[in-house]
Amino acid sequence: MFAHAPNTIQLELKSSDGDAYLIQVAWPLAWDDPKAPGHSASILYVNLKRTARRSAMLPTSDNAVVVGIGYPMEDRPYSPRRHYDYTPPCDKYEAPCGIDGQQQALPHGGANQLLDFLVSTVRATLLADILPGLCVNKEILIGHSLGGLCTLHALFQHLTPFDTFIALSPSIWWNKEFILGEAERFMKQHLDVVGSEAYITLSTLIIIYGSLEQDRRCHPSWSEDKCRRVKALSHERKMKDNADTLANCLRQSGRLRKVRVKEYQEEDHGSVVGGGISWAVGAVLDDGWFFSDGDDELTHFHSLTEPLQFPHDSLRQG
Repeated sequence: MFAHAPNTIQLELKSSDGDAYLIQVAWPLAWDDPKAPGHSASILYVNLKRTARRSAMLPTSDNAVVVGIGYPMEDRPYSPRRHYDYTPPCDKYEAPCGIDGQQQALPHGGANQLLDFLVSTVRATLLADILPGLCVNKEILIGHSLGGLCTLHALFQHLTPFDTFIALSPSIWWNKEFILGEAERFMKQHLDVVGSEAYITLSTLIIIYGSLEQDRRCHPSWSEDKCRRVKALSHERKMKDNADTLANCLRQSGRLRKVRVKEYQEEDHGSVVGGGISWAVGAVLDDGWFFSDGDDELTHFHSLTEPLQFPHDSLRQG
């Protein structure tokens, strides 16, 4: 038996392949009837279910409707389908290694199908059946970890009509930094060339990560060997270096309206989510709070003093 919060709805939708997803929607408490005409709000599409109600209640100048995309499961916190759903298709693939140094052969390459389902099924159902009278302001895609990788992929490949992208601790390291190749092609693209792409616009990107992601601390209960292996893996995946380099190159390219990077001190891959998503949602729903002149450049808790370039070995096939 589950209790549902007020002004929320939960439903199960299936993709064209028959895969089921749990969709959770929350809208402002001040709305007595979500289908009534005259409502206006921004829509946040998130793969973090716990953020739905919190994000809809943020005291910003813009109302928010939050759509959580998850899986109909109760026996574990994460679905094994995530690795397939959130990773881009690629011609060459190198399976990631765990802290034991062994490769983990996982299904991959389903991000395009997930994003198509999000736009053609979830978004369409939301606007046609749940909130048919909604006047949409901004549409925001939010992802964490592999979900952050999928968020970057959606931006670089123009796979959604969304105008704002929030990537928390994105897995830029995945498949030998494959996403940097997509970023390079995105930056070289002429703004007036649409081609076969359905959505091209000047978007806003926010990247958030914790300072302890690249420089992991060891838990007192860990053995010396485990501590060494965990630290080596975090250094190899280069969360801070990759995020800073990517953001700075995107800013210099002029292909985005705004780019913002925020590093949270003393936070790791998991703990950065709570504060990071609350800040990011507030930032995009109320520019006057967190964005000011110059914030479309690169702003952190620390500064970058020199322009950064992609290293040659980071430019991967796509």
